Amino acid sequence: MDYAVSQLRKRDEDVPVHAKLPVKEDLEKLAKELELELGRDIPLDYVRYLLTASDVSFGVLEPVQILYEKSRQDYLPCLLEDMESLGLGGKGMPVCSDNGDIYYMAKDGKVFLYSADDSRDVDQWDNLADWILNEWILNKG
Repeated sequence: MDYAVSQLRKRDEDVPVHAKLPVKEDLEKLAKELELELGRDIPLDYVRYLLTASDVSFGVLEPVQILYEKSRQDYLPCLLEDMESLGLGGKGMPVCSDNGDIYYMAKDGKVFLYSADDSRDVDQWDNLADWILNEWILNKG
């Protein structure tokens, strides 16, 4: 995961308004509000990403944020609502949305792409680091 985060950080783009990097207390507060537990409901690699690289702007994807700013598109509670509306509630944590499709991380650490058009998972990665390197950086950047 450290390698994937370092590669992503190297590609951080200069944007007019940069997302803020949350601190652990921000994540703990939101998890409590959502009645989720770190490590059980929220995989630890997901937590590491949020705390170390969720401020990165790169390419066309806008991965999840836990600090509400101007966009609802990437705000964690909104993405969880989107997953619920697609019938994915309880399957994992959203990583990001992409034209109505959802990338999400299952509790076992695998990342899936759920196609809203096909109503099924259409792709998967072994873990979040694999998704960052092979989907976000190589394919979507």
